[in-house]
Amino acid sequence: MRHFIRGGLVGKLIHDSYLWTGRDRTRSFDEYRMLARLHALGLPVPRPAAARYVRHGLFYKADLITVRIPDVRPMSDLLIEKKMEPLFWKTLGELIARFHANGACHADLNAYNIQVSKTQEIYLLDFDRGRFRNSGSWQRGNLDRLLRSLRKIQLLDSRVNFSDKEWQFLVSAYESALARS
Repeated sequence: MRHFIRGGLVGKLIHDSYLWTGRDRTRSFDEYRMLARLHALGLPVPRPAAARYVRHGLFYKADLITVRIPDVRPMSDLLIEKKMEPLFWKTLGELIARFHANGACHADLNAYNIQVSKTQEIYLLDFDRGRFRNSGSWQRGNLDRLLRSLRKIQLLDSRVNFSDKEWQFLVSAYESALARS
């Protein structure tokens, strides 16, 4: 279960309340619908199980329950432990291209929201504020967001195994896969 909380500066003032604009516009229901559609498309995301909101006057709080993906870890942790093979970066690039080819815009694509199983299967988590869109500049924006995340964790921990070479493997595979779709 994930309770929706705010991040950033606003999160310091308003922890977990959102302005009520209707049941079908709650963050938990939006993410539930998006995950259900992505799952139906065969994309590797957690299967949504339930969503709820609790209204308090003009505001609400929200929760989402998904089916646990067994034995996964954040990519950010794995990059500290070992250097990922070029095949991993190629697979990740192709996977992101599959999401983009289906119009799935991840609002916060980062190294923590990419989960990897023991068998190197890759999953994307946390589609809060995500949505389906037509092709456009948002696709490059998703990649740029991921690159900023990788560089940030590299600054925070010198043990992170990531370089421009790995990024080029990812981007090359992404561009090739997107061109084929």
